Amino acid sequence: MNNFGFDRSVFIRLLFGSIAFLPSQILGQQLTLAGNYDGTNYDLSSYDIGRATGYTWAVGASFTVTGTGDFNMTKVIMPLVVYSFSENPNPANYRVSVVNDVGGQPVDTVAGSLTPVSPGPLAANYTFDISGVLHGGMNYWLLFEPIAPDNGCINWNFSYSPIYPGIGYLASRWSSSGVPTGDWTISTGPGSVQPAFIIEGMVVVPEPSSFALIALSFSGLIIRGCLRRTVVKKI
Repeated sequence: MNNFGFDRSVFIRLLFGSIAFLPSQILGQQLTLAGNYDGTNYDLSSYDIGRATGYTWAVGASFTVTGTGDFNMTKVIMPLVVYSFSENPNPANYRVSVVNDVGGQPVDTVAGSLTPVSPGPLAANYTFDISGVLHGGMNYWLLFEPIAPDNGCINWNFSYSPIYPGIGYLASRWSSSGVPTGDWTISTGPGSVQPAFIIEGMVVVPEPSSFALIALSFSGLIIRGCLRRTVVKKI
């Protein structure tokens, strides 16, 4: 203790405690921002993405981001399959994207997108890297669509059984000539099972200046607390 009633040992313990505490709160951990299956099990029924039955199809699923604040998307998990290699889809002709929701419709404002791979003949979970900022509590759409003519077809499996009906909306559009465009047909309920997906991300990290301000605030509170708790004795 010094002449000002300041206990250095208490200060040091609290300061190191705050330093250890801050990064875990700011950097956070990998979080599930949205999803409708457990990441392993899914239904073997699927939606056609691309050319099938004389039409070209696109499909999407709505979701609401869990939590509050802003999040950086990191990964999208989806079960995919190609039933026939004779179709030979070209992944460059497809896009997986997360877009904003306006009035219950997917819009062209893209929060993040990626080019998928061409999956194998057996359904499997595929994990893709994706970047973009999502806001907690807001509605978005995960879309899987052809962006150029393609003779192939990629299948996106249903969420595991119809145990999640009504968890979100299903969007679809199709065209008998070329890539489908225009409004999406939106449906929900027991007959409209969403395709399976999980979106992961992390809490947005503050700028270095923000981190410094937070650390400074913690230090100020610690010093203030030490001064209040220490009683100066006069000899």
